[in-house]
Amino acid sequence: MSHIYFFTPAVVIAGLLIFATPVVHAQPKDNLIKGSGPAVYYNAPNGKRYVFTTEAVYKSWYPDYSQVGHISDAQLATIPLGGNVTMRPGAKLIKTTTSPHVYAVSRYGVLHWITTEDVAAQLYGANWNKHIIDIPDAFFVNYIIGNQINRASQYAVTMESAITRPDDNIRPNSYQVPTAPETSIHPNVNPATISMTLSTSHAVLHQIVHIQAKVSHSNLPITRIEIRTASQPWPVEVCLNSMTCAGDLNISTEPMTETYTTRATDSAGTTFEIPTAKQPILTVSAPNNFANMQISASPLTLPMGSRTSYTSKYTGTGIVKSHKIYAIIPGVPTPVLWRSCTTKECSGSSVLYRTTSFYGQVVSNNQTYFSSPVQVNVLVGNVPKPILAITGHPAANQTKISVTGPSGETIGQTWIQDGTTLQNRTLAKCSQSSCSVTLQVNVPETITAFTFVGGKYEASNTITVTP
Repeated sequence: MSHIYFFTPAVVIAGLLIFATPVVHAQPKDNLIKGSGPAVYYNAPNGKRYVFTTEAVYKSWYPDYSQVGHISDAQLATIPLGGNVTMRPGAKLIKTTTSPHVYAVSRYGVLHWITTEDVAAQLYGANWNKHIIDIPDAFFVNYIIGNQINRASQYAVTMESAITRPDDNIRPNSYQVPTAPETSIHPNVNPATISMTLSTSHAVLHQIVHIQAKVSHSNLPITRIEIRTASQPWPVEVCLNSMTCAGDLNISTEPMTETYTTRATDSAGTTFEIPTAKQPILTVSAPNNFANMQISASPLTLPMGSRTSYTSKYTGTGIVKSHKIYAIIPGVPTPVLWRSCTTKECSGSSVLYRTTSFYGQVVSNNQTYFSSPVQVNVLVGNVPKPILAITGHPAANQTKISVTGPSGETIGQTWIQDGTTLQNRTLAKCSQSSCSVTLQVNVPETITAFTFVGGKYEASNTITVTP
């Protein structure tokens, strides 16, 4: 049995083996050739052969291997190598395995960073993320970077897809990437501006920092606001149909310096971003003392949904600026703020749904103090989860969905996601655990709700909505 493999002559990337048995012709069709080796080439009219580096690149041009013809190795050796075939323009979105940036592809392997999820959805539909192909870093050098895409009108999928043969996509040696203004605000369309504030510009580990973004001077309704950082691919906060967006940041890394940015989209689909010079910067200092703190809890073992009491004490002599108790919960990457005080002793009681460790943190005389954690063991049971359901169709291509969340202590807000993880595109955010939302549905979508239950997000059932 023969197989086709894709690789460059100089570099073989593990994991790019294509286990398919092609129909091999004695004579090549459409200039697709291979010798006795695994590589498949495009034999271009310029007399050179170009390598298909991955199956995804090959499949962006051809549906199967029936056009691949076999020639002798001696014949193959007479055809000089010209380079690698790049992804067909308009066929797929691409990204590297080491960067969250998603790119649209134009002729000659020119990449355009799509700056927002909304623009990607306008170009490739609600399931745009299913069109993304990861390109290994070794092959990313075959592409060149062009202008970024801030509005859907800056890229025409149909026009780009008109290139149907690899030889029409070979980049001329003299080719230069066209340049164009990349401002995200068109003054003749909407004079909107964005401002941002942080409750503090300097923080310590596990401190809660309030962040807010505001859109002003917009002559159209604002449909979506996203607050983001440069260090993660998903938003910090998402707000719909509002001129303001706010949230709390739980500082989980120290020391660090983080820059925050905001993107807003109006009802015409125009996207705005706060200028770099106005993006707020947060500096987090490292703690410098671990003494003078102790914490206790009782009982230390309890059934799920039962209550435990906890007390954190600061034994130092300084004036307490803040005294916080944090919870460490399995499966949650960062500690969760559980209680906040301004006294030397901070205590409380809570219903727990899973085994949790508590520790105290005090800021006094510009120093930060931590206690060692105490663990409360919760016996195994069924953690309450939200229930997601379709409740109506108000109009054509509209679906109303409702989230029925569990009720009780330490149960909070719900996120509704286009997908099955919290990292997928956010459709709506409910301030309470239960809410209803009406969605405009143009293509089938898979939707899941996540409710904050006792310090951790619990997933609902997943439903599919169709136009």
